[in-house]
Amino acid sequence: MQRKKTAEIITRAENMPSLLVEEAINIAKEFYVSITADPVTGNIMMMGSAEGGIDIEEVAKTMPEKIIRSYIDINQGLMPFQARAFFI
Repeated sequence: MQRKKTAEIITRAENMPSLLVEEAINIAKEFYVSITADPVTGNIMMMGSAEGGIDIEEVAKTMPEKIIRSYIDINQGLMPFQARAFFI
């Protein structure tokens, strides 16, 4: 993967009021977490994997069992037991 220069990213961004840039650090472990609308049901779905984030598409193809999915009730929000399931 080729990294883009910050100036290139900024010039391509539209309607972006600000950009936060932090110093790079060494990462011991990478996780993937996403909250999105399920395209089939329209419900809110949280997905996560301890197998990392950059290559999540590859994880989905080769190890779909490593991706955890949980549906979030819009009236209750994310419940503690749901959040814990992603990090145990």
